[in-house]
Amino acid sequence: RTAARGGALLVAAAASRASRLRDILGGRGADAVVVSEGERWGPLAETRHTRRRPTPTPMHQAPCCHDGLTARLIERAGFPLAFMSGFAVAAARGFPDAGLVSYAEVADSLRACVEATTSLPIIADGDTGYGNCVAVARTVRGFAVAGAAGVLIEDQASPKSCGHVRGKAVVSRADAVARVRAAADARDAA
Repeated sequence: RTAARGGALLVAAAASRASRLRDILGGRGADAVVVSEGERWGPLAETRHTRRRPTPTPMHQAPCCHDGLTARLIERAGFPLAFMSGFAVAAARGFPDAGLVSYAEVADSLRACVEATTSLPIIADGDTGYGNCVAVARTVRGFAVAGAAGVLIEDQASPKSCGHVRGKAVVSRADAVARVRAAADARDAA
């Protein structure tokens, strides 16, 4: 369902902030949270067709940050978590959200967001993982080292388009599942 709708998978990353993220999500593992365009889905559950189908869970507000200042403002305002938006990172660097900002630039922004806060769980926008499954694994590991509580990986095809605009294309279900496996394996190896 994710590949057909243009969704994304969130995997937990850095241990300390990921445990806070799990607490916020009601004890559910962040690796089981799927966010799909226009809908909010929760933990994946087996169906009679052996495909995983998301079930609804409570929603949480996670304002977007793109640098240390915006992350600190979110924390000081009392929000329980934040989302480091790839769109916001790209815009702050003068680019459209069209895959023009590199893994290194986003990881640098993530480090600044994490270092500016005391314990705020930050979910990082991992874009499409910046390449193939090896790159997805590198993204999850690198973002965990930078302090992300979670990493969102999209199933868009390359070249990607901003998630807010029309004309998006997604990869095949097999490729989307491979990205999910690579992300979860990288998370589990950390």
